[in-house]
Amino acid sequence: MTGVQGKSPSAAVKNFLIKVASDDPTRTNAEIRAIALQRFKWSPDITTIGRYRNRAGIPSSRTAKAATTLQPGLTRDERNYAVGLLDKIHIPHPDRLRLTDVVVAVGEGEVGPLNQRIHVRFDGKSLVECWLSEKEMSALVTLFKDLKSRNEFVSLMKRGKRIVSDTLRHNQSIDLGSGGTTFSELIQLLDSVKPEKLGAIDRPAWEIWDQYKTFGRDLVNFRREIEDYFSPFAPDN
Repeated sequence: MTGVQGKSPSAAVKNFLIKVASDDPTRTNAEIRAIALQRFKWSPDITTIGRYRNRAGIPSSRTAKAATTLQPGLTRDERNYAVGLLDKIHIPHPDRLRLTDVVVAVGEGEVGPLNQRIHVRFDGKSLVECWLSEKEMSALVTLFKDLKSRNEFVSLMKRGKRIVSDTLRHNQSIDLGSGGTTFSELIQLLDSVKPEKLGAIDRPAWEIWDQYKTFGRDLVNFRREIEDYFSPFAPDN
């Protein structure tokens, strides 16, 4: 039986919710609610649970997870530097990614619109760096103390680099007159046509766009967790 609107939890239920959150702050409010439902067959909604944990001084699950994956003892300057690096990690609209905008043949530079430039290094065949320089990437990676989280970050960046490479290659073929659909054209087309109904000329753009959106969502979620820990309002250590 799920929660009933307007019903106040008993002291036993409320104390149980707070204890479950306190025992493991990385649990989400939804997970805590599921545990309470198993125990009492009833639970308040996740918003109410969030209010209880906040009043009890228990951090959000996102903040708790971030705090367990990064090196403690960072100074305010180190946190500000880390946040600055994280701000560089984003993907502009795919139509705005043109390798020839800045990097010609082999070299290092930036691509994307003026207000959303991303760092790239090109070896003549593929991107060997993307978003952050090798030095910046190393500096950010060293802040992770948990190997799993460090590997997750590196894997995410490698995945994004592949997507950017595919996007640059797709746009280059259009620039060279080889046909293909631009991403703006694809987005307009999707207003009236389902992805499974797309023709052969539109499908390559759709496959990249689908990966692009998924990566963007995963990147936002990962950054949110990390930025919670690097908050400039956190006390100096």
